[in-house]
Amino acid sequence: MNQTLEQIAQALFKFWFVDFDPVRAKVGGRWEKGESMPGMPADMWDLWPSEFEESEIGEIPKGWRVRPVSSAVEVNPERRLGRGQEAPYVEMGNLPTSGARVTGWVRRPFGSGSRFQNGDVLVARITPCLENGKTAYVDFLEDTETGWGSTEFLVLRFKPPLPTQSMYLLARTAGFRA
Repeated sequence: MNQTLEQIAQALFKFWFVDFDPVRAKVGGRWEKGESMPGMPADMWDLWPSEFEESEIGEIPKGWRVRPVSSAVEVNPERRLGRGQEAPYVEMGNLPTSGARVTGWVRRPFGSGSRFQNGDVLVARITPCLENGKTAYVDFLEDTETGWGSTEFLVLRFKPPLPTQSMYLLARTAGFRA
């Protein structure tokens, strides 16, 4: 079931933010204001632009902008954890190749490594783990708790107002890992 949900989420992400199908539906006349389309209620469809504009990377929805990843994503955001402080620890083997959940983490005294909080995305930065899609969305910690793990993780988080879950979906795409 997790794999099916993962595939649905990836398909929606691609549909909306890679292929821009909601905008293409409007441009192609397959959508009228107030109507819904499969996968999205009418009030959400109303939020999408109804035309494209040229940018340095090609056509994008009108009103959107191209910007460097660093302006939208925090990489290894600062998270405090005192040396020796016991906290949830995640090894590379705890990251799934499909699905979003970290499995099998343990509590252990902090030494050194990547630090993360709920809403962060853990991505393997070594091969073959990166190529195999070792990626997880952190949602298992207590409210403001900080966890830690392998130095072989990148910790990623979209900056507000972008939803943190979308960073996970982006990190799961083959293009991101290429």
